[in-house]
Amino acid sequence: MKNSKFDIKVEIKNTIKKYNICDIWNKKIQEDLKKYKKHSDSDINNREDFRNLDFVTIDGEDAKDFDDAVYCKKLEKNWKLYVAIADVAHYVKKNSSIDREAYKRGTSTYFPNYVVPMLPEVLSNDLCSLRPNEDKLTIVAEIVIDSIGQIKSFKFHNAIIRSSARLTYNIVEDFIKGKNIIKDKKIINNINNLYSLFKALEKNRNKRNAIHFDSQEISFFVNKKGEVNSIKNNIRQESQKIIEECMIAANVASSLFIKKNNKNTLYRVHDEPSLNKVEEASISLKTLGYKLLPNIIPSSKEINDILKLSKKKLDYHLVTSIILRSMARAEYTPKNIGHFGLSLKSYNHFTSPIRRYPDLIVHRILKNIINKNKEDYNLSELEKIGEISSENERISEAAEREVQSILLCHYAKKFIGKKFDASVESIVNFGMFVSCHEEPIQGLVHISSLGNEYFFYDDKKNVLIGEKSGKKYRVGDKIKVKLSSAYPSERKIDFQLLKERK
Repeated sequence: MKNSKFDIKVEIKNTIKKYNICDIWNKKIQEDLKKYKKHSDSDINNREDFRNLDFVTIDGEDAKDFDDAVYCKKLEKNWKLYVAIADVAHYVKKNSSIDREAYKRGTSTYFPNYVVPMLPEVLSNDLCSLRPNEDKLTIVAEIVIDSIGQIKSFKFHNAIIRSSARLTYNIVEDFIKGKNIIKDKKIINNINNLYSLFKALEKNRNKRNAIHFDSQEISFFVNKKGEVNSIKNNIRQESQKIIEECMIAANVASSLFIKKNNKNTLYRVHDEPSLNKVEEASISLKTLGYKLLPNIIPSSKEINDILKLSKKKLDYHLVTSIILRSMARAEYTPKNIGHFGLSLKSYNHFTSPIRRYPDLIVHRILKNIINKNKEDYNLSELEKIGEISSENERISEAAEREVQSILLCHYAKKFIGKKFDASVESIVNFGMFVSCHEEPIQGLVHISSLGNEYFFYDDKKNVLIGEKSGKKYRVGDKIKVKLSSAYPSERKIDFQLLKERK
């Protein structure tokens, strides 16, 4: 029987169905959407008018919704950062049909060339999108930050802005590297101030020892036939880090503002790793020559020191993978336990209400404070929203990973029979998972292909040991493999071991 033709759209639709992700809008929502209109003059009343500030949006090349805009000016010894976020809560009222659907979805889910949005496009790509040269309703965080990157003061406003330009990461990256591609002097001044502020925020990040993962995102280049032509690992540019640090500052400020006003909120928390996970990481890292005590929760500084050393030893990717597996998941909860990864005592999500439901909740809480409304979310409400939002985030990420895995398997099929240099990523009782050096492909070397003897798994040392020869396979070993098979339907790539490790 012939293999059915690969169709990325079908695979995405199947994954959406498998994970029970809703990608249609019911009739009630479709009817309600007809009532949405551009803001009126009365909507601007009692709002701060920031249309005189040269806000810009800075996003990826293919971004369609622009929910944040930034502006920075230099004070004598400090900076004043303005972070404008689309005022989604103005349009999406609590317990409306669209709100109930957004609550159910919890987040937008992103697949290659396809998005299942949390909110209908009339909101995400139109009314709430901070497109240039259009008046838009926003909530603005006005934050004073000193020369060492510490937040000194903050205010929040219902505001109206008018973005001066839609910039991309590539444009800003070229500009800060000295290319004369931005001509407007006001925008140039804003970008220069943002870059100087970013350097101060980065120093503060390093001082407090926020864990520094140089994470890479995979991009799939799919042709018109739905075939994966190539895969690219995207390394974060400084232009992206500028926006990330501005958003982190706004998130911290919003959590502190709400706390200062004695209101309940949803925090974005990240617990320290468990001792069991630390012990597993310690065993794997020990085989690579790194010391991580197995019975003590490491500090973020200890983790950063290991990551820094791994860059010198050229096994950063492998070490990062091991440490990431030991980390707890970040979650949403009204109980503030801080954020271990960012080394922050108080943190929430305020900056993406178009695509994350907890951010919309934070916006409503902020607006209640700004407008002096007595309406509040109680703790039990927030606990339930946090639990459901955290679960929806996990489901969304699992669906995104599954489609990525299918595409990687499909891409790997063209390399069947090809030999690769590879590294052992992890050891299991039935073999070892390996990662190719030349291509972003990972898969399994089954225990049956390791040689003509029985190999047993020592779980305490995390190694495979040959019963007769005593030959050992550990995490980090460099080996030569041949890609023997790839099954997209099973999300499975198999390799054969070719020869002794180097």
